[in-house]
Amino acid sequence: MNSDLSDFKIIYFEHHKFLTGINHENLVNKLKSEGFMIVGENKFNKQVDTICMINNFK
Repeated sequence: MNSDLSDFKIIYFEHHKFLTGINHENLVNKLKSEGFMIVGENKFNKQVDTICMINNFK
């Protein structure tokens, strides 16, 4: 993931590990490095996560 997402104020994403085979922490860590913090997280089951992050610098 090489995109600069710092222009966004809020990012809300749903992650399906069983479809991607990738841990959602990769995206979370990328967003944290760009100034975002998690403000909400829901686990619908063991395979689906919904995460809301806001940019501290906006």
